[in-house]
Amino acid sequence: MNSFKYTFFLILLFILQTVFLPRFTILGAYANLFFVLVIIVSVLRGSRLGALYGLGFGILLDLFSSGLYAHTISLVLFAFVVMMIEKSFAGDDLKSTLTLILILSPLYGLFNFGLLRVIYNLNFALSGVLIVLLVSTAFNVVAGFLMYSIVRRHLVGPGVQVRKSDVITHF
Repeated sequence: MNSFKYTFFLILLFILQTVFLPRFTILGAYANLFFVLVIIVSVLRGSRLGALYGLGFGILLDLFSSGLYAHTISLVLFAFVVMMIEKSFAGDDLKSTLTLILILSPLYGLFNFGLLRVIYNLNFALSGVLIVLLVSTAFNVVAGFLMYSIVRRHLVGPGVQVRKSDVITHF
């Protein structure tokens, strides 16, 4: 995939994330496409590049939303969380990536609810938070499934196998 198509893909993700998805929620939840993108990039190319994606798209999201850099902080932080826990997953396959998204989505949501509580002194009903976390996690897993091959094709290349040195064989 050439750079023009990938850039178009990233612009499309940005438009979907900032314009379309917030207007069409289910139980107040929707997928966080940039969180999913940061996880995929961190798994495929390492947390440094994932953190750069998180920094760039976090700043963009903060400029087009509430500000105070909550998105930037959380996206960069979770790129490094992937670095800490991805060693227990072998390879960069779709299954490992979706498992990380499934595990980290609720934690990411709780972290963001906590940031909103601290920064804006907002109160949330526990049942509402749990429903939003559950539904948004499901959306994130579906988004990860749909986005994985596009991102992998650009960052790694089609048909490229995982290097043996990248696969952790011991636990």
